[in-house]
Amino acid sequence: MNLKNIKKPSEASKTKGQVSPVPKSAKAAANKASIVMAARKCFEAKGLFDASMDDIQAAANTSRGSLYYHFKSKEEILQTVIDENLGALVIRINQIIQEAAENNRSFEQIMIELVSLTERITFGPGKGMAFHCWSYSMVNEEICTIMMKYFALIRQALEKEIKALQKLGRLPKTIKASEAASLLFGLMISGFSVQRNFLGNKSIDPKTYIKTIISVFGALK
Repeated sequence: MNLKNIKKPSEASKTKGQVSPVPKSAKAAANKASIVMAARKCFEAKGLFDASMDDIQAAANTSRGSLYYHFKSKEEILQTVIDENLGALVIRINQIIQEAAENNRSFEQIMIELVSLTERITFGPGKGMAFHCWSYSMVNEEICTIMMKYFALIRQALEKEIKALQKLGRLPKTIKASEAASLLFGLMISGFSVQRNFLGNKSIDPKTYIKTIISVFGALK
């Protein structure tokens, strides 16, 4: 008898076309993702301070054990949300800067694209999350640390681009790149978002915003 031809009981019981069970790791990942998505909706609807783990559990339609298996607290969930949001933002900002270099775009065009990205975030799905996170980071050191990590990466990307434009002669070399990067960071993210959200019909779009800044700064010489 050829022992190699003898199938194991588990193999012999399988039939053609039988669907293999979903690995536990895949189920766990899907469950975790659904919890994060539910948390996003709760944070948007109730704010970070008022949304509770009970709210998130109900919105995710999951058990309490499953919720706490993945996240020990609301802050842990928020950390994941921020990692996803700001991680994607950093990637997109670097893509815009890279595409600008490849297509020989001006400083003004780059800034308009970056501010347009801020506008899409400000008015896109989950709008308001940025403001929720900013306020929450003021009282939560761990959340503040995570946000500072990503904001530092954005500022570094801006500084690198400023130095590249200086080498090309498109920006004066007298400008301190590190200070200019901090200024542009504030103008691009918080400055634009605040005026766009709170000035109503007096707020201005990305293109007008950047052109006006350049005109005003130019007039200050």
